[in-house]
Amino acid sequence: MKGVGIPEYYSGGDLLTFNPETGLWEFSAKTYIENLIPKLEALYKITLKNYGSPMEPEDHPELDESPYLDSTRVTQYQMLVGCGQWAVTLGRIDIQYTVNTMASRPRGFPVL
Repeated sequence: MKGVGIPEYYSGGDLLTFNPETGLWEFSAKTYIENLIPKLEALYKITLKNYGSPMEPEDHPELDESPYLDSTRVTQYQMLVGCGQWAVTLGRIDIQYTVNTMASRPRGFPVL
């Protein structure tokens, strides 16, 4: 193929540069997150804020006693966790603990 050039975007992530010393491409999740935010804002009819940390130090989701979600909300929650997991895969290591915490099965939740 002629005129295609070096790829800039692959599988949701930005291919920033090719590092000749390591022989590896460097990835970024910037475009993935920029494309995801408007979809989430439209789905939940909210405006997302930019936080310095993905999780408050005093937050303990394992102690949450809110009621279980209905089947529609469970699907939405799973989609959010999946989006977070893909962002981690693309290099957002700073949110890995939070995403894994939110993906873990809460105590007392039955395994079917």
